[in-house]
Amino acid sequence: MNKRSFIQLLKKTSPSNESSIKGLNKWNYSQRVRFINLSFDYLDDMHAYSTNPKFYRFFEYDSFKTKKETREYLQKLMDRETNGYFGGLVKYWFLQEIKTKKVIGTVGLCGIDTRRRSAELTIGISPDYSQNGFFFEAQFQIIEFCFKTLDLHRLTSLTNCDNTGLIQFEKQCGYTQEGIFRDYYLMQNNIRKDAILTGILSGEFKFDHCILLAKLAQGSS
Repeated sequence: MNKRSFIQLLKKTSPSNESSIKGLNKWNYSQRVRFINLSFDYLDDMHAYSTNPKFYRFFEYDSFKTKKETREYLQKLMDRETNGYFGGLVKYWFLQEIKTKKVIGTVGLCGIDTRRRSAELTIGISPDYSQNGFFFEAQFQIIEFCFKTLDLHRLTSLTNCDNTGLIQFEKQCGYTQEGIFRDYYLMQNNIRKDAILTGILSGEFKFDHCILLAKLAQGSS
């Protein structure tokens, strides 16, 4: 697929519309989140979780203090979609809870390389929704979308070594730990942390296992 066709595909599709949990839904899974385009219409929702210190416990920077900071960051994400980032195309979505229509996080594909068919996956979800399967659901929808609809071959993820929950979950989905970037992060307290690089190829994604985890977590809500 050439670059222009890939961009058009990103514009007209979304992980929510393409997910296998639509249609017959053989997993009997109740979909609770959808992927929507970035918009300043949801600035208040984004600001609500962006001011929560728990959201930043694995990040290098502190929580936002003003709505102006949140607006500037949202504009930065939108600019990346236009100008690219990490040496490739970029696409971000808001995660929206279907029931309340509230935005609860963001998901991004960065450095998309249409020749190599690869991208880096980023995800951030409000601490109020990080349990009970919301995070799992967002993960399996975006990963399936990347491999099935976008026909990507490889996804990578880079995360703080202390984020053991995410690292273990990725391994259960089929990711492999590929490396350690020593002292990659300089945290807010001036302590350095390693970054863990994980990767997954299209044939390694364990969709059934991933959605089972989401169902089990959803059942505990």
